Amino acid sequence: MKLLVAVVFVVALVAAGIFFLNQGLSRANQFAGIGSFLLALLVAGSTAMNAVRRPSTREPETVTKDGNTATNSGVVSMGPNAVHHTVIKKPRWR
Repeated sequence: MKLLVAVVFVVALVAAGIFFLNQGLSRANQFAGIGSFLLALLVAGSTAMNAVRRPSTREPETVTKDGNTATNSGVVSMGPNAVHHTVIKKPRWR
């Protein structure tokens, strides 16, 4: 199957080269401009679709009774200007 896809791609590339050679430089340049725009549109669309389909990796947040936001990691966010402190417990070496 992969070999068939590669052969079709090479044949299409050779056919496009022959087509552009027969069109002349200015007309081939116009086709290339349109083709690059369509390729950029295709890449942007596929990137957007991948971003929409990918599951979120963020952990769910819970809102406490006083309106503060707490995550499963124990970080509590209190308002828009909250300062977060992370405590890293290191083993003591003796």
